Amino acid sequence: MTPTHPMTVRRTAAITAALRDQALTIRDLAARVFLEYEQTRRYVAHLHADGTVHIARWTVQTAGRETRLAVYKLGAGRDAPRPARLTGTQRQANHILRIRDDADLYDRHKARSRARKLKPARDPMVSALFGAARVQEVAHG
Repeated sequence: MTPTHPMTVRRTAAITAALRDQALTIRDLAARVFLEYEQTRRYVAHLHADGTVHIARWTVQTAGRETRLAVYKLGAGRDAPRPARLTGTQRQANHILRIRDDADLYDRHKARSRARKLKPARDPMVSALFGAARVQEVAHG
């Protein structure tokens, strides 16, 4: 990316104009300036390295896996510290809490848990024709 290229100048101007109104994540910013996420990420990284924008705070993406997203703000300033990562136990506890809040999801979760414990029974006619089921041994290497 050449800083003096007319397209780069136009795009960085659009990004700074959007950030002048409010602090935004890269996803929100990309939608507002009509650029792809990856392009917007590169331009914001360039502006961040120059000191034109800074990370005002961190937010959590709620869809899918909980991911920390930086919220950028126009102007020089100190970056907000990145929150510590959740441990696997903390992520699992959050997942269980989300499941228990939704009754249908909790019922499905319990049904899957019960289904895992069931052993499949061989049909008596199949046993009569072909004999008892053989258990495959897995070679441990």
